Amino acid sequence: MDFYDDGTFTGGVRMSRSQLRSRIEDLHGKIEDENEKREELLSKLRRTERAIEQWRELLRDMEALLR
Repeated sequence: MDFYDDGTFTGGVRMSRSQLRSRIEDLHGKIEDENEKREELLSKLRRTERAIEQWRELLRDMEALLR
């Protein structure tokens, strides 16, 4: 049987332990999804920064040839 808590630890929201556990698991899943998205964005950012630096180097080389 699921016992209800008195809401002390949930800000007054009364849930069964299984509901609380399920809610916590859902939140952990959301956090993991957001972390994956963050890592993908950071990877894209690093690739973009490398591409920008390559273009800068190319422009420097071209300017040096024009002098």
